[in-house]
Amino acid sequence: MKRRLNRQGNMPPSNDCLIISQSARALVESAASSAIHSHTIDCFADQETRAIADSWRILNFQDGMLDSMALLDLLKDYESIPISHVVTGSGMEGCSKEVYDFISRRWNLCGNDYRTVQSCKDPVKLHYTLEKAAIPTPAIASERKQNGRWKIKKRGGSGGGHVRDYVNGSLLPAGSFLQESITGTTYSVVFLGNGQDARLIGVNETWQIKPGSGDYRYAGAATCGGMVPKTLSQELIDAIIILVRELRLKGLCGLDIIVTDAQYWYVLELNPRPTASFEHYDAGKHLLQAHIQACMGHLPKTYNVDEWLRGSLVVYADRAFTMPALDWPMWISDRPLPGTEINAGEPVCSLKAKAGTRTEIKELLDHRQSTFQHLLEAARHAA
Repeated sequence: MKRRLNRQGNMPPSNDCLIISQSARALVESAASSAIHSHTIDCFADQETRAIADSWRILNFQDGMLDSMALLDLLKDYESIPISHVVTGSGMEGCSKEVYDFISRRWNLCGNDYRTVQSCKDPVKLHYTLEKAAIPTPAIASERKQNGRWKIKKRGGSGGGHVRDYVNGSLLPAGSFLQESITGTTYSVVFLGNGQDARLIGVNETWQIKPGSGDYRYAGAATCGGMVPKTLSQELIDAIIILVRELRLKGLCGLDIIVTDAQYWYVLELNPRPTASFEHYDAGKHLLQAHIQACMGHLPKTYNVDEWLRGSLVVYADRAFTMPALDWPMWISDRPLPGTEINAGEPVCSLKAKAGTRTEIKELLDHRQSTFQHLLEAARHAA
């Protein structure tokens, strides 16, 4: 773990934050844009994170969850560091109550508490909340089904890697549930909540690696700009405010929805933490600072998004390899260090693009993916 020595010792409380997430890079960059010093616990400690964060530690991630016992051990190392806020990101959904209690007793938890997280990630509780509020959502089941089309999901999982198509009549593994499968286009809705009110930040179309393949890992997203119908936007805002008040949601959160060809929409998941696509809206907007303020009860009066559309694409390894040294283009983020062992199916890096239309975004990302693959192959052969 890297530390800046001049930030240790018996110092008074500061504005420093500890970020805990599957990947902390986007949150670290957002913190830096607001001159907030950050420490990180995540699963990658990529080049950008190491360059910006005051300290970093690596934690294992398995089946869409962070390791609670290992996290508790790491958290003890930060008790002597002057940290004011702890920001919780992806992977924390599956952490134990002991982790949340440990954090809350020592620091300001800038995120949702254990009870709220469980209300969002427990499929039965969330389904009850949505139905009570007349918010459309697919049917769920906790026992095997003989008919219909279903997806099997892990309770508390994140990132899509825990989702797969269900074979009718098969047993459900412990800790999993079924959700009715609906055909349509998936979106991630980013919003800020303060427990009573909310601000819609933006809507992103999300992609899976190979549509129709049964692989539901998160592959990337692109902002929708003004292409979301106003009626749908208003319905989403109304639904989000209901959920924020009912569940006391705070900070940056995400609502995963699916929209059918007939323009009916359904809530698939509610993520009570910053989602991967929040950074599409973070350029010059200091969303990590807004997240901290929202957790303290303060929301911006308005939130304006620039006219550019932004997108990102996750590159996954098609085979195991050792990361070579690379001259990284500016449009690549989440850069692994040379010598990093990457297994088949694991994320390698993320590609970014900015353009005027979603078609241009997709074309640019496809081109950049091809360019990156050529760069990577050339570096492998040169190593």
